[in-house]
Amino acid sequence: MILETDVRDFSDPTCDWTWYVYGALIGTSILLERTHRTVLVAASVADRHLPDEAVRLRGHGFGTERMDMRISGRDQTRVEKVEAVARSGIARDTLRVCWQNVAGTVNCGTCDKCVRTVAELAATGCTGMISTLPTEVDLDLLAAHPAVTRSDRAFLTETRDAALAHDEPAVAAALDRALDAGTASS
Repeated sequence: MILETDVRDFSDPTCDWTWYVYGALIGTSILLERTHRTVLVAASVADRHLPDEAVRLRGHGFGTERMDMRISGRDQTRVEKVEAVARSGIARDTLRVCWQNVAGTVNCGTCDKCVRTVAELAATGCTGMISTLPTEVDLDLLAAHPAVTRSDRAFLTETRDAALAHDEPAVAAALDRALDAGTASS
C-alpha cells in the first residue's frame, strides 16, 4: 500500500522530521486499524544514538486494542542498513530512498537523502552497487549537506565514522566540512 500525506508541509517548518515522524506514523497506523492488525515501521535512527527514555518508549509497541505498530531495525544504524541492502543485492535495481518524487526517476540523486545514501554506500565500500542511485559521491553536494538538526548530525557522524573505518578519506573530509558548517550555523 502506498499512502501519501501532506504532513511534512505542516511539520518541516517547525520541527525535525526524524523525531516527529513517529507521531505521524502512529496517527496514520491508527487510521488503518480496521484493515491492518500489525504495522511495521523501519527505525531511522539506531537506539544507541537516542536518549534512554526514547529507547524505552520505542521498545514497546504502539497502537490500540485492534492494531499494533512496532519499530523494526532499532539495533542497526542507517549506514549498516544501507550496506546490508547493497551487499545482499536484493534491492540493487529497485531501492528507493528519495521522497522528492521526481517524474521519471526512482531517486533524484541530488536531494539530501539521496546524497547521504550515496555517501553511505561509498563509506562502506559499496559505491556503484545500487543502480537507482549515482555511482559516485558528489563531494561538493555532500559538504553542503545541512547538518543543523540533531538527526542530521547523527546521520552524518555515523557516515563519517564508517568512511574513516573503510579508508574513504575524501568522503570523511566532505562530511567533516558539512558537520563544521552545521556547528557554525547553529
